[in-house]
Amino acid sequence: MNGIYREKKSSRELRRAGYASLRGYWGIAILAMLLASLLGASLTGGQFNMQIGFTTENEIEDETLTALFDLDIADTNGDGNVSFSELREVMPSWKELLTRIVDALNAAWSMVPSQILVMIFSVMLGTTLVNLAIRVFVGAPTGVGHHRLRLQILDGADAPIGTLFSAFGSCYWGSIGLWLLRAIYLFLWRLPATLMLWIAAASSVLTLVGMEVIPMALPETLAGWVIPWTVPALALLCAIVFAFLPLVARYRYAMSDFILAENPDTSPADALRQSALMMKGNKWRLFCLELSFIGWTILGMLTGGLLYIWMNPYLYQAEAAFYHEVSGRSAIRQAVSDTKVYMEGL
Repeated sequence: MNGIYREKKSSRELRRAGYASLRGYWGIAILAMLLASLLGASLTGGQFNMQIGFTTENEIEDETLTALFDLDIADTNGDGNVSFSELREVMPSWKELLTRIVDALNAAWSMVPSQILVMIFSVMLGTTLVNLAIRVFVGAPTGVGHHRLRLQILDGADAPIGTLFSAFGSCYWGSIGLWLLRAIYLFLWRLPATLMLWIAAASSVLTLVGMEVIPMALPETLAGWVIPWTVPALALLCAIVFAFLPLVARYRYAMSDFILAENPDTSPADALRQSALMMKGNKWRLFCLELSFIGWTILGMLTGGLLYIWMNPYLYQAEAAFYHEVSGRSAIRQAVSDTKVYMEGL
């Protein structure tokens, strides 16, 4: 399953195979990419712009917002220039400046009516839920159909644009289950780094408060606690180390959509399990294959993303060629071809 008996192709050979497969299919590949990106990868819509004008009767008594950086700088020399020593005398200390900033933020927050905050939060939550629903119930089967179309292009077979939506009939709930199960797995792989990052942030605040760097009163339950700086430093180091786990998980399950596209009756768990078996010893190869497109990616950024219309199908077909090798499709098809040639020679 992991290709141990087959010669492994280099990134250059996989790119060549992917590029060669696009001959005569460029139009359908670009159209399919744009539709799949619109329905699965991202949801593009109108921007929500709202301008609100309101007045409040609660004025800021201490004039924190207007006096945050209002400094009375005296020109003692009378030469029209202010020396650094004169500026340092009137500049507030960084602790006092931090206190002013916190007071200003609190004052600005108190000026916003609660109805506006509830409305903004409701719009953000609703937009997020609609986006998530489209990605799951429309994007997931569209993505599986896109992987099936890529394999048809690689095989040189008939590849109509309707293949992009073929998973809606053959494995609709399977594609949704695969999307959700993979998201849960990736979340669990990302959880250690996230927890360590939160611990590093919380312990850093407590350390700075204990050192009286941040003017903040601790709760009674935390009063007297002194957390050494080694705690947030160690937590941050662990977060950096654990940050590689989601990357490993991404390549571990990278072939699951291809597997479901070729085998619609496969359960989501089996698709992820088979992908993990295929990618044993091949994760680094897939990383190098994607990394070999870094030059095209930079050029795409310089062209405002226009080059991606050509580059992305190229990359997708190279990944299809990679799956073609690690899944054993290439070995099976070669054996069938050799048998056919042998039988014709009899």
